[in-house]
Amino acid sequence: MEKLGAVILAGGKSSRMGQNKALMIIRELTLIEHVYNIVSQFTNDILISANSSEYDFLNCQTVCDRYKNIGPVAGIYSGLIKSEYEKNIVISCDTPFVSKEILEKIISKSGNFEITITRHKKFLNPLIGIYSKKNIPVFKEAILNKNYSIRRIINKTKLNVIDIDKDIFNINNLDEFNLAKASKYLNDENKI
Repeated sequence: MEKLGAVILAGGKSSRMGQNKALMIIRELTLIEHVYNIVSQFTNDILISANSSEYDFLNCQTVCDRYKNIGPVAGIYSGLIKSEYEKNIVISCDTPFVSKEILEKIISKSGNFEITITRHKKFLNPLIGIYSKKNIPVFKEAILNKNYSIRRIINKTKLNVIDIDKDIFNINNLDEFNLAKASKYLNDENKI
């Protein structure tokens, strides 16, 4: 298996949550720590896409957005530029239900594709996947054209979509956070 980098997206404003959701705690760990613990099983070269130093406790390099206030497209673009690796795990900090098995599946199916993501039923999950540095020009062009939709951008790439049986939802509001806290699926190994 080729070496991978990783970019954990943590630059959002958490406006629906009312506080920085990445630092909210479930089972003694912050959401971003749950994600970091899974990703660190695949690489030690993890970048945190954020516009602050709040995540220094993870001992990872922080990458600020080259373009501000345009959403995750800026974090992916900036992270891919900074990464030293051709392929990178790109994952949102608010997805503590990602399992090692799902990341293994995405990585193993990434092959010669520029982006590999998951789909549960008919819902794409573009913020958990493998992204190639070959996408940098595609993202830059989209940003310059004010196209900030990840779904529209990835459709212009050599995309691989993998169907999975379980939903890996991201946590956007307090109701979803409370549901995640009560879930039986989040355990020490983050298996789903």
